[in-house]
Parts: sequence; C-alpha cells; structure tokens
Amino acid sequence: MKRIAREIGIPENAIVWDGRLYHAEPSALLAVIRETGCFHEHVMVCGHNPGLTDFCNLVGDSYIDNLPTCGVISIDCSLEKWQDLGAASGSVRFFEYPKKIRSIGGLPGQ
Repeated sequence: MKRIAREIGIPENAIVWDGRLYHAEPSALLAVIRETGCFHEHVMVCGHNPGLTDFCNLVGDSYIDNLPTCGVISIDCSLEKWQDLGAASGSVRFFEYPKKIRSIGGLPGQ
C-alpha cells in the first residue's frame, strides 16, 4: 500500500489502516467507507478477495469476474456524503491489472 501511495503521489501520513478491511465482506467494506468524513473527496481501499470483487460488483455499474492480485479499479460516485454509498451508486472508470498490461505490450519504457 505504501509503495502504491508513493507512486501516485499520496503522502504516507494520509494512509489510514483499518483492520476491518482485511478479508472483509462487501457489507463490512461498505460500512467502513460510510464512516469516512465528508471532507475526503477520494477514498482508496486495499483488501482481499472475494470481498473486494463482490464490493466492486455491488457498488459499480458493471460486473467483473475477479479483481486479481494487484488489480486496480476506479469507481466514480456522485455523492453528497460517503454515508450515501450503496448498491449501484458508482460508475466504473477503469479496471487495470498486471496481466492485462502485459497482454498489450507492457508498460511504457519496458
């Protein structure tokens, strides 16, 4: 998580660790995110399957079979507050994962 945050420009002190996310069910992920303060415009969740894939399918507007290891999915939500997050409240903006990148020729500069 720290490496990903550093690569995308998020300061380490902005990371909040919550043990409830480890192997969490979609309902637990939803509950934790709903607790997020309104002053946060973006939330990034790292977790494990099958709960993370199921959560993305619950909140997003398209079905994914599996969020693989090191997979990243971005779901845009137009919410007034995180407490409003629920089923089908978001739109999948992108879904990337290592094997997909390799299958299209790798990362730039490789």
